[in-house]
Amino acid sequence: MDKAVRKKESWVYRVGRVIMPAVTTLLFPYANRETVNLAHREGPFLVYCNHISMWDPVILGVMLLPRRTYFMAKEELCVNPFVTWLLKALGAILVKRGASDMQAIRSSLQVLRDGDVFAIFPEGTRNKERDGSLLPFYNGVSLIALRAQVPCIPVYIDPPGAYRLFRRVRIFVGQPVSFDDLREGKRLTGETLDLATRRMREGMESLIPPRDAVHG
Repeated sequence: MDKAVRKKESWVYRVGRVIMPAVTTLLFPYANRETVNLAHREGPFLVYCNHISMWDPVILGVMLLPRRTYFMAKEELCVNPFVTWLLKALGAILVKRGASDMQAIRSSLQVLRDGDVFAIFPEGTRNKERDGSLLPFYNGVSLIALRAQVPCIPVYIDPPGAYRLFRRVRIFVGQPVSFDDLREGKRLTGETLDLATRRMREGMESLIPPRDAVHG
């Protein structure tokens, strides 16, 4: 496994898990109201979420506490050595966006084999439309889901009004997506990955509330 991914928590992560819940509670007081069940889930699982803001991994990490959560982060975020060190200390697995980064995939699988939680944003970049739509999903997330054989849980952060100071962030958590029929006795082909990716997207789409209910 990559040296950045270890069971032992760094001092940076220990400090962050104390500070960030207080910060998110202050800025977004109701962010976790609809997400309390996920933190109590036992065993390894994969969480995949839409991506609308740099706050997304922070909110996910806080809502999953006390579970330790690892994230896949794009290598482009490493604008200098300090940022690279910080991301790795927080448990980020760096990946080259748009490329098949097998080392990152292997590290992600090891996190799940070790019994931890892994989170990923299958759109690969932030969706700036903020109209509730989803960008295309990358097949890399379904590759991890199929190989890991752990529960794969969709999470949807509702964009309209999200991350406005002192306002509620609406977050919806779905049921695990089943891949049993795609795993049993079948080779892992491009078609299988496409089917799994489509199924994951449908799982997230089912969480999108009707637009007239957004502020309900």
